[in-house]
Parts: sequence; structure tokens; C-alpha cells
Amino acid sequence: MINFQLLAAAFVFSSAAFSAQAATYIPTNTGGITGLSFSIAYTAGVHQGIANDVKGELEIDPVRLEISGGEIRFPIEALNSGNAKRDCHILESVGLDYRQSNYPNEHVCLPNNTMPTSGPNSVVYPEIKFLFRGLNAGNITGVFSMHGVDREIIVPVTVSDAGGGKLRVTSKFSLSLQAFDVTVKKFLFVTVVDELKVDVDLVLAPKIPN
Repeated sequence: MINFQLLAAAFVFSSAAFSAQAATYIPTNTGGITGLSFSIAYTAGVHQGIANDVKGELEIDPVRLEISGGEIRFPIEALNSGNAKRDCHILESVGLDYRQSNYPNEHVCLPNNTMPTSGPNSVVYPEIKFLFRGLNAGNITGVFSMHGVDREIIVPVTVSDAGGGKLRVTSKFSLSLQAFDVTVKKFLFVTVVDELKVDVDLVLAPKIPN
């Protein structure tokens, strides 16, 4: 006769042991790998940039290489396109509250290509965030937050062993700027395409308890 109580107890024990393998990992900059790169097409070509300042933490099972939760944040001031004026224009488009700022009617960057630190033209939305909610067949469901707008998205994610106890998380996806109420101010005949291509490449290390 099958002892269902013993089977149930064994299942509970094995499930608990399996789920206990998940651990907290935090971004670590290894040789400049960790970060986010982005590109956006415009009339004369493609603007590209990077952001290596990554915050947050993820819950990852290092055996199954699966993400079960967590959040990653990128300060918008860390977005670097290789041009100070263009970087400031990026801050205008994704950091300002259009309901109170002079942008997008006019640029509000200061002469030194920085943003005002106070007043209606100062940055209101300082971060881009992604909240991980669930994994299904290699795709992550989560909430992407930018410019004060939250959108649920599903993106492909790969988790791999980076060696030395570290893990690598990569993903490529595209977003609509209009979906996040982002306006990129037109300059003369130069306009941008409503598609932001994002490439995430993170190296993470186990979080050391305090």
C-alpha cells in the first residue's frame, strides 16, 4: 500500500529544499560589462548610448539559472550617448514632467549641458526601473517604469554562469517611446523613430549579508 502521507511529506521537503536554492544577487561591474545599452534611429542615422550604473538586486536560482523576482534600476543621469548636449536632451525627454516644465515647447538644458536642480524644469523621474514578476519559457514578465509610466512587458532573458560564483543576465527588447509618454523634441528636419532598442547585459554576484 502506498503511504500517501510519506509521499506528501517527501514532496514538501524536496520542494522546500529546491526553492531554498534561490539566492540574492546584485550587479557588479566586471570589466565594464554590466549595464544597459540603447539605440534609437533618427533621420540621419542611429543614436547609441550606455548606462553602467546599475542598482537593485535579483532573486536567482543558481542551479536552474532562473530569476524568481527582484528589481533593477538605472539612474537616467548615468545614460551616456557620448555627447554632453545630447545626454542633457535625453534627461529632458525622460526625466521631466511635461505638465509643469517648459519642455517640450523649448529645451531647458543649461549652457553647461546640465539640468536645473530645482523648479519646474528640474528632473522629476530620476530612474528607469524593471520589476521582475515571473518567468515562463525563457521569458520574463515584469513592469518597466520610465518617465512616470508603468507598463507590463514580456521580454526574453538568458541567465548563464559567469564563473567565480557570478551569474550573467542578458536580454534584448524594444519599447515604444509613445507608450511611456516620452517626447523627443524635433530639431530642424531631424526626427526620431518611435522605437527604443534596449540591450541589457548584467554580471551579478551573490549579495553578502550585513
